[in-house]
Amino acid sequence: MAKLLLYIVCIITYTTVAAQSTQRVDSLLRSITTATDDSTLLNLYRQVGEYYMDNNPKKAITYFNNAIPLATSLNKSTALANSHYSLGFSYLMLGKYPESLESYLKSTRIYEANKDNRRLVNAYLSIANVYAQANNKAKRNEYYNKAEALNLLSTDSFQLSNIYSERGTMYDQSGNYDSALLFQRKALHISSLLNDDFGIAGSYTNLGLIHKHKYEGNKAIVLFDSALYYYNKTNDIPIDVYAAVYNNIGATQSLLGKYNEAEASFAKSISYSIQANNRSNEMENYKNLASMYAQKRDYKKQAYYLTKYYNIKDSLNNTNTKNELTQLETDYQLEKKNTEIERNKVKIAQQKNQRNILIIIASTALIVLGGLYYFYKKIQKSNKKINAQKTELLQLNQVKDRLFSVLGHDLRNPLVTLHTYLALTEQDTLPQEQKQAYRLQTYQAVLQTSATLDNLLLWANMQIKNTPLTLVPVYLQDVLSDAVADVAAQAKQKQLTILQPITTVNVISDYNSLLIALRNILTNAVKYSTYNTSIHIAVKDVLNATVISIKDAGCGIPPEQIQAILQKNALTTAGTLGEKGSGLGLILVQDILHKLGTTLLIESNETQGTTCSIMLPKVVV
Repeated sequence: MAKLLLYIVCIITYTTVAAQSTQRVDSLLRSITTATDDSTLLNLYRQVGEYYMDNNPKKAITYFNNAIPLATSLNKSTALANSHYSLGFSYLMLGKYPESLESYLKSTRIYEANKDNRRLVNAYLSIANVYAQANNKAKRNEYYNKAEALNLLSTDSFQLSNIYSERGTMYDQSGNYDSALLFQRKALHISSLLNDDFGIAGSYTNLGLIHKHKYEGNKAIVLFDSALYYYNKTNDIPIDVYAAVYNNIGATQSLLGKYNEAEASFAKSISYSIQANNRSNEMENYKNLASMYAQKRDYKKQAYYLTKYYNIKDSLNNTNTKNELTQLETDYQLEKKNTEIERNKVKIAQQKNQRNILIIIASTALIVLGGLYYFYKKIQKSNKKINAQKTELLQLNQVKDRLFSVLGHDLRNPLVTLHTYLALTEQDTLPQEQKQAYRLQTYQAVLQTSATLDNLLLWANMQIKNTPLTLVPVYLQDVLSDAVADVAAQAKQKQLTILQPITTVNVISDYNSLLIALRNILTNAVKYSTYNTSIHIAVKDVLNATVISIKDAGCGIPPEQIQAILQKNALTTAGTLGEKGSGLGLILVQDILHKLGTTLLIESNETQGTTCSIMLPKVVV
């Protein structure tokens, strides 16, 4: 069991051990108040201190300091040494290196006196870690060598393997990858000689981490797979180990651009983390997923996983760390901006010097004529620029007016509704059926507000930036499935069935833009569909193009409203269950389709519903 614990320290270097049950620590704290003898009290202080070591080292220090005088008075040298050792680890977690070193040295002297070489080796390793954190390489290596020399006297091969692994991990953290690989391979060699499957798996994991940090992703994946193979051969492996390995595999696959495989690995890691109640590793997965979707420019999913990440982080009382990271990011962005400004200044200065040189070289005879021509062209250019800026300002002013209109009406009204619904659900006298109805209405209002805000931000961004899209082959089945999944919750409220075809067509488009357009069309179809009907999605080939049609069985759209929609006049009417909107949905669809080189076709009949169609060029094989 001791060997198992030693290897877990090496394997889960970049994740945190899962928090123990709060019920357990509450029970221990109650026992402290009722303890009648010092020996029991000493044991309780140490157990509570060990619980807080990882998640609240300040509290841990209090309990270990309470345990030390009791161990001294009871003449329990091992408990005294262990308390000093745990105190050293707690100070190390807080970055208080002098206090950490002092506590570890106190434990070392007691282990030496007791000739407890196994614990003494661990103390030497911990002292080496303190010096490594303080960037004292000479002292770090001195204590690593002490640990290795003492271990060789005891011929404990398992512990020697751990020494090499610990040393390799420290070199990895400091960026000395060649030394890190050397010591991890030594650890692997010893574990192989001992037929220690768990040790072999730990070494492969640490070697995989080193290659990951060297951006040698393919090598890292092979090593992580080898680690999983040996873990599977070992009995009673903690679930945390699998959670950590799959998290590292997912992060490495993401770096290699293998996003689907990475997502599957993260899902496994999150599943194991939840089983083990390891919130820290679960949080690390969400952070890695957010980074991956940022690389994919899927900012909605990035925001989703960042929200889950910060929710867990706040629950673990890491708010200060979060603020520090935010401040660091702010400082970095500010520094980056200042650097860009300085570069622009240098560039402008260079341009001025070049212009002055050209003026000097120009002949005297052409100075006047050249000067007149220069000023003429400059004035002409200035006029064009002024006209362009005027046009841009008019467009921005229209965007501003639309934004204020939506913010002032379409977003404020749902918020007022939410406030009213939530207040009503708190009334004790309100029947349960009405409370449930208000909850459903609140949920619907939240969905409407979220959709409105998404559309508003995207539309404003498109109007302001007006950047062209890069059109590439897109697998239509994936886009349709994602769009249907996004509106599934709204459809369920009305008991609607969305009938989606199976298609293997690839179209020329932009994945995210097409997804947003289809999602908005489906949202409108859901909004105006009558209860317990169907929405049909059809895909039909027409020459070298593909037509996507979405037909609902709703209330239909009058001809004059269709004309207004196609002219981009924002119109909003309540849905069949009173749903509200901003009127931006179909305007946004038309703007997106314009960038995709196509248009929206609307056909409607008040008795047969509405059909919206899009025609896109398909990939010709």
